[in-house]
Amino acid sequence: MPALPAPGAEMRAAVLTVSDRVSRDEADDASGDLLAELLRDDGHEVERAVVPDEAAAIAAAIEELAGSAALVLTTGGTGLARCERTRSRAHRTGCSRVASRAWSGRRWWSISPARRAVAATATRFSGRRSTMPCRFSPPSPPRIGNRRGVMRVARLYYRLVRFEHTIFALPFAYVGAFLAVQGVPSAHDLLWITIAMVGARSLAMALNRLIDARIDAANPRTASRELPSGSLTRAAVVLFCLLALAVYLLAVWQLDPLVRWLAPIPVAMFVVYPYLKRFTWLCHLWLGAVDGLAPVGAWAAIKGELPWQAWALGAAVAAWVAGFDLFYALFDVDVDREQGLHSWATRFGERGAFQGARALHFSTIVLLAAAGSGLHVGALYWAGVAAVAGLLLYEHTLVRPGDLRRLDAAFFTMNGVISVAFFAFVLADVL
Repeated sequence: MPALPAPGAEMRAAVLTVSDRVSRDEADDASGDLLAELLRDDGHEVERAVVPDEAAAIAAAIEELAGSAALVLTTGGTGLARCERTRSRAHRTGCSRVASRAWSGRRWWSISPARRAVAATATRFSGRRSTMPCRFSPPSPPRIGNRRGVMRVARLYYRLVRFEHTIFALPFAYVGAFLAVQGVPSAHDLLWITIAMVGARSLAMALNRLIDARIDAANPRTASRELPSGSLTRAAVVLFCLLALAVYLLAVWQLDPLVRWLAPIPVAMFVVYPYLKRFTWLCHLWLGAVDGLAPVGAWAAIKGELPWQAWALGAAVAAWVAGFDLFYALFDVDVDREQGLHSWATRFGERGAFQGARALHFSTIVLLAAAGSGLHVGALYWAGVAAVAGLLLYEHTLVRPGDLRRLDAAFFTMNGVISVAFFAFVLADVL
């Protein structure tokens, strides 16, 4: 392995992710992305590799990367996990067995093997192996000093609110708007509905991250999020919440007066939701109700009234979201029990979560059919309902009690497809 350069000098580094799920494209490599981003921001060249949690694969990857990189960082597959192969493999290949301080451009920063987000460091200092244990020091909040700094801050806020997941709710807001007029709403209304949705969802996600920061820090799956990791400060997230609220209220004021009176309701529900898991397993139904407001609010923004069809459509979305949130809770069921948090899975077990999700998703189809029966819709609307039913059925075949390997695909991929597909059918029906 090449010797580390002098502090401040650029170097070639490598990030090795040890994860069965990431290697099978069943999970995002959040911790590996964070390490690579920190190194690149300090001007270093970064090589990436992902291997399953298997001794032979880990050893081969470390040996290969150490041949060209002055610093090899590994994440996952070690520490408190059930498969502790990474540290022993690093030791046998002449690298550091436990974490050591590593120079990253402007500062020294430390990595702990007890944190799954950053599991171990394999490196040498001037040809000598170091095995000095140390505590995790989170990266400093980003400074906006140049274009690269601006882009990094933008990426942090993008990840904070998981902006790509707006695809879950936004298409159903459009469904409510298009069905309200049985045609295409004005460009003015669509624009401000979109801005209101983006502002509201950004506010909801940022509040959730802010209120749950301590819980996230104690959960290995979420410990690398922006607040627990120190990438963003609480003050920065509070400011972001205020800006998102301002955007939401500005958009609401451009729409029908009815939604101005209703505007505080979603905000109050956003604040309440993160606290519910501390008290009740019904938190999933509350989250569903929050997202179910999307088509209801869009309908009110267009027509200034809320007939029962709008509520049926909102209830369908609420049941759909609550159902897939029961799946999502399975990621953290063990940690939730340790922390005394409540979820459907901690109350009824894994099998109970599956039964609840099936019942809720069946209700989604019934409610979509009920909404359609009260509207003048055509064959394409009913084809859309059938498509949602088929996609939900397929989603439930991806995972089963005792086999959650494809849970990410069921949660993220399929639910995005469902919302976009149904909107496409509704759009085709009203045109």
